[in-house]
Amino acid sequence: MEKKQPYHPDHEALARYFSQEISAEERRTIEEWRDSSPEHLDSFVTYQTIWADLGTLSGARDLTTDTSMAWQKVQAKKVEHDNHNNVTIQWWWKVAAALVLISSMAFLYQSLFSQTEEITYSAKQIETLRLPDGSDITLNANATLTYPEHMDKSRVLTLEGEAYFEVTHNPTNPFVINTGGATITVLGTSFNVKSMSDRVEVQVETGRVSLASPGQEALLTAGMKGVYLTKDQQISSDTSDPTGQGLFWKTRKLTFEGEALESVIQTLKTAYGITITLENDRLSTCRLSAVFEEENLQTVLQVISLSLNLEVTQTEDGYLIKGAGCDM
Repeated sequence: MEKKQPYHPDHEALARYFSQEISAEERRTIEEWRDSSPEHLDSFVTYQTIWADLGTLSGARDLTTDTSMAWQKVQAKKVEHDNHNNVTIQWWWKVAAALVLISSMAFLYQSLFSQTEEITYSAKQIETLRLPDGSDITLNANATLTYPEHMDKSRVLTLEGEAYFEVTHNPTNPFVINTGGATITVLGTSFNVKSMSDRVEVQVETGRVSLASPGQEALLTAGMKGVYLTKDQQISSDTSDPTGQGLFWKTRKLTFEGEALESVIQTLKTAYGITITLENDRLSTCRLSAVFEEENLQTVLQVISLSLNLEVTQTEDGYLIKGAGCDM
């Protein structure tokens, strides 16, 4: 079987993109290529600069932006005016030669000199980094972040694990995170990303975040949570968990407002990573209103037992909560 070559837009495709003469599907394909790596983004910016320079060069000459026909039009121009306007012929050929020369130089420059150095940082515990663009990143234990050494042109990163982002606002240089098959794009905001083997979860605290995968996208605003399922390649969105469990690893804060004890226990098990069991189903209907901040699990369980008149005992596996239940 012939091996499929990786996609790279040619000069004509990029010209169609910059001249706004492009289909929605081809535009999406080029933008996915652009955002897939720092090197691709640098190439895109280089071509964009060249295109702008050519637009300036053309001035009032009204050069066509359909580069697929460029050489044909140059040839036609030469034949048509061969015996009538030698000055115009020379000007057109200079522009065509400049186009080829600039494109070739850009390709050579990208190939030889534009390899962006990347830094990979792996956190053994919860750690905070300040990136070159001023963004602050809090990495959860065992998370790995790869980012460009210089971020003046490219802010494309790769994340494995979980991290909280406070991104410096820069509307001309989007902040892009590739993780678990999904792409997260922001301009400036604060949000949490948790990348696991089967899913990617994004929880937004402030601003707006785009969570995208091939063929779909969800715009998340403050107080929303988006989930990308790796196997199904599907994106869903909903309101964030009001208990704060999704950010507990960073904030060490949990809030319960009339929450059923069964739900409280599930949150505590996830937050503290310890097995907690209810002795009987009657206990699940008890409801708890409390705020815990920077508290260890033993203190939390003690508050629950005193508030709901229950008993908590330690077992080999974790904790067992006993009691008669709560009258509703």
